Amino acid sequence: MSNAKVLFILKQRHDYNIDKHSYSKSMSTGLYNSAQYMHDMLLDAGVDTKIVVVEDNNKIDKEVSQYKPTHVIIEALWVVPTKFSVLCKLHPNVKWIIRLHSEIPFLGNEGVAFDWIGDYITFKNVRVAANSDVALDDIRIFVQSKTDWPEWKVEQKVIFLPNFYPQDLKTKPYKMDDGYVDIACFGAVRPMKNHVIQAIAAIKFAESVGMKVRFHINSGRVEQRGESVINNLKGIFAHVYDSGHRLVNHGWMPREEFLELCSTCLLYTSDAADE
Repeated sequence: MSNAKVLFILKQRHDYNIDKHSYSKSMSTGLYNSAQYMHDMLLDAGVDTKIVVVEDNNKIDKEVSQYKPTHVIIEALWVVPTKFSVLCKLHPNVKWIIRLHSEIPFLGNEGVAFDWIGDYITFKNVRVAANSDVALDDIRIFVQSKTDWPEWKVEQKVIFLPNFYPQDLKTKPYKMDDGYVDIACFGAVRPMKNHVIQAIAAIKFAESVGMKVRFHINSGRVEQRGESVINNLKGIFAHVYDSGHRLVNHGWMPREEFLELCSTCLLYTSDAADE
């Protein structure tokens, strides 16, 4: 990889600052964080790498032409497959990777997911990557069912590209001397995630040790009609409120603040594949 140049490309969200070419620290997305951690890790390993955010897939050619990467990693499912008819011709030596951040149930909520994956793999220099073992196996089964390819070719076209997390979380002894146990289930709130299950499990655990629970969530990032999840969480804690259990809401926060908050919790649970 010493001669590799890796370009990460993300689609612009509404909270991206065009002038500063960055997200505000309080609003940086899980997807952007994932790319940033990979970017930093590759830089530490001596690999030339860059992250760009573009308005739409029509801006990809400009970024690739300027940076001249060997590999382009498209973060998540947003580039129309037909765009690769043009991009592969303009940049025939570039290896393109569509990096998925979702398990199959989440992809199932995206109406075009499997049509697009099936189209991506028809392009010679385009690969699809999963960031979990389970998703990797599932997508390979899907690709195998669509083609007559041997197993080795399926494995070449659908690859494993997991997340990388900096190991800088500092822990400290947890004190439960106020009668509460702090349990956190962070990440954007979406219907397919398991916040409600975790909330009930947290209450069950707290009561099993004779404590009350403060259940911490990031209510500052509610997506894909996750309002119903928030309402259900409020309902759960409204019904147990007299017993002392509490729901604690947090906004999206800078990484250092987030890690400090995590260090105050006895148990940190994260259900998010894209966080």
